Amino acid sequence: MMNKLNSLRPFRAFALLLLTVSCSNENSLPSPTEVSIQKIIINTPNEQPVESKEEYIENSLMTIFDEYGDIEFSKTMKIKGRGNMNWFEAKKKAYAVKFAEKESILGLPEGKSWVLLGNYYDKTLLRTDVALYISEQMSKLEYTPRFGFVLFELNGNPQGIYQLGEKPRISKHRVNAGNDGFLLEIDAKAYADDDITFTTPHLAQPVNIKDPDVEMDDENYNYVKEFVRTAEAALYSDDFTDEEEGYRKYMDIDSFVEWYLVNEIAKNNDAIFYTSCYMSLERGGKLKMGPVWDFDWAFGGTTLNDNHLPEGFWVKYATWYGRLFEDPAFVAQVKRRFNELYTDRQQIYDHIDFMNAALYKYLLEENRIWGRISPKEAEIEEVSGSHQEKVDALKAWIETRFQWLNGQLNAL
Repeated sequence: MMNKLNSLRPFRAFALLLLTVSCSNENSLPSPTEVSIQKIIINTPNEQPVESKEEYIENSLMTIFDEYGDIEFSKTMKIKGRGNMNWFEAKKKAYAVKFAEKESILGLPEGKSWVLLGNYYDKTLLRTDVALYISEQMSKLEYTPRFGFVLFELNGNPQGIYQLGEKPRISKHRVNAGNDGFLLEIDAKAYADDDITFTTPHLAQPVNIKDPDVEMDDENYNYVKEFVRTAEAALYSDDFTDEEEGYRKYMDIDSFVEWYLVNEIAKNNDAIFYTSCYMSLERGGKLKMGPVWDFDWAFGGTTLNDNHLPEGFWVKYATWYGRLFEDPAFVAQVKRRFNELYTDRQQIYDHIDFMNAALYKYLLEENRIWGRISPKEAEIEEVSGSHQEKVDALKAWIETRFQWLNGQLNAL
């Protein structure tokens, strides 16, 4: 099932091979043994270590090699650390990279800003990929960040398996909110000096204006702030279900439904409007949820808030969503779309099996660097066996989650 394919959908990158994938047609997929993960090397000047997530190291060099070991791409860029707990506590770091001009890498549309995700806390290495697959191939969200798996080396030191992909930004190839639109994030961790935020009466966390750059109290800032506050006021008004003057006048409900389902199925810990909850606003348009982002603590990957358990609503309790679920029309649309996803859920398991097999030949190197799958000295049989157990557990968790949601959502 591939819903609402727009001009961006064919760029889905699986392990850096550009594919238009429909898991309902097995003949459209290559054999996992045919998938080669490309190597990416970044060198900083004088091998300067990347120690800050605030300050970029300028004049660094990114080189990408094709499957034959030939240089495919080589450009100067700048690099810094990224993330919060991952940056300070994980041994395997995540990074942000930025080019001076827009560049196309991995066959994806041009952009300046890209990210490298290490997935240190995810022993399957697949949770983010699975969430993005559901969002891109099965949901009706207009845009999902595109990533490919790579083998990453920094200043001569192998870093193992990473995902390299798009950082959410306003662009016709990314978050397409027009030439004067805005990308927003509900973000409890917005605290840097350059974060421009505002609050609303009902949201516990600030709203960060991520893109474009605005100044506090300038015209753009005030437009966004007033629109979001007006939309929220309509949502909490007595006649909030009125189709003309209620929340639907300001909020794009299709996007709110789709974003909810991806995050609720994943039981994404941060998605209760805590952090990494993106929205976009085009002038003259409605507030849209998305893109989805940050699934480190999803699909049972954390014990925080008992989110390792596949049962229980989670995102449904987020401030705005609690109110939306009081609207029978919203509930009906959630149920209809969930049932479509439920019917097609085998696609998710097929995708997991495919990506798991594609990563097989790189697991030994990953484990010898980080020792997260098995002891570092383990051979491939032990590493792959341990990894397969974790992947099987992930699939079982997702299936149990689907079954629980199937009973509970349809009972609403």
